[in-house]
Amino acid sequence: NYYVRCVRDHGPYVTGTDPAYNATGLSASSIDNITVTFSQPMNTGSFWINDTGTVCEGTFQLSSDNFTTCVTLNTWSGSGQTFFFTPAADLSYPNHYLIRVDNATSVNGDSVDYTSPEPGFDVSSQ
Repeated sequence: NYYVRCVRDHGPYVTGTDPAYNATGLSASSIDNITVTFSQPMNTGSFWINDTGTVCEGTFQLSSDNFTTCVTLNTWSGSGQTFFFTPAADLSYPNHYLIRVDNATSVNGDSVDYTSPEPGFDVSSQ
């Protein structure tokens, strides 16, 4: 008798964000950075941000118009599984924001792409 054992290796994925998907009633002044947590340790050498304009490019992206344009980001930081990216200015309101992770790579070399589900998070006041 022969037995076949199938093992599926799951690549990295986003386990959570802060602000969380579907968060409402947030004030722009209370959001200092956006947090993204992954299921596996990530290779920070694969990360970069667009810190000079509103083109949607870079590993971490934040948009209020479904990624036609993106919020300019000032910095990113973090290590292991948790990372932070900081908008260059207060977020505008009232707006719904979506978070995108584009081609981030784990320390094992596996990539992850993620876009937060609609409606994202809601910034409703200063």
